[in-house]
Amino acid sequence: MGAGRWPGMVVAGRDGFGFADTRGAARRFFHIDAESIVVNVLAQLARRGEVKPEAPRGGVGKYRLLDVAAANAGSAAGDS
Repeated sequence: MGAGRWPGMVVAGRDGFGFADTRGAARRFFHIDAESIVVNVLAQLARRGEVKPEAPRGGVGKYRLLDVAAANAGSAAGDS
């Protein structure tokens, strides 16, 4: 995402998944689950020099962000 119209803002969501799995796995796949958002915020803070550059990498490993099976299953009760 470039700076564009809203400098300093990043997208933290997705409209429509197009991915057949549990809600939790889909959120992890598209990096919009809570853990992925935390790591995204760390990445933004690292770019600004407000946290150490290795902080986002540590979060990726800690939360197993590259493994959709590590995500919570999520609820099928219509949560968004």
